[in-house]
Amino acid sequence: MMKKAGRALFSLFAAATLLLTGFIVYLNLSGAKAYAVESNSMQPTLQRNSLVFIKPVKSISDLEPGDIATISFNDNSGVFTHRITRIDTGKALIYTKGDGNPGEDPRPAPFSSVRGKYWFSLPLIGTIPLHFGLKNTVVVLLCAAAVLVLIRMIFAAVQKNKKRRQMT
Repeated sequence: MMKKAGRALFSLFAAATLLLTGFIVYLNLSGAKAYAVESNSMQPTLQRNSLVFIKPVKSISDLEPGDIATISFNDNSGVFTHRITRIDTGKALIYTKGDGNPGEDPRPAPFSSVRGKYWFSLPLIGTIPLHFGLKNTVVVLLCAAAVLVLIRMIFAAVQKNKKRRQMT
């Protein structure tokens, strides 16, 4: 009974790891990106330590007030994810506000600094890339999947060996 439960748990964990790894590969191929939420400026919509997934936008017409966008700071020191309050298409400027902030952000962002439009988010998952970095997280997941496969192979070999000994 314990063997079956252990196998089922292992298989479930291995499948989840492989699915997550496949999803990350899909994100990279589709141009989507993931960013960890580091502040409370978008609460209650986005919680701190959430992982936000964005899809690229080709033109300013792909955005509208009410959308959530991830934008580079003017000095490229990082990014922020805020809701678009208005758009000046003539000057290609995006005005934003954090849902948890009392007013609009002090300066509009040029469209060229928009990294993408909000797709979806996963609460609390952002702590992993915050600690390891997003690229290192992919490596960690791939290594975890490889280790799980190795453990499964070793476990199967040990079981096979036990059966042989019992037969002799």
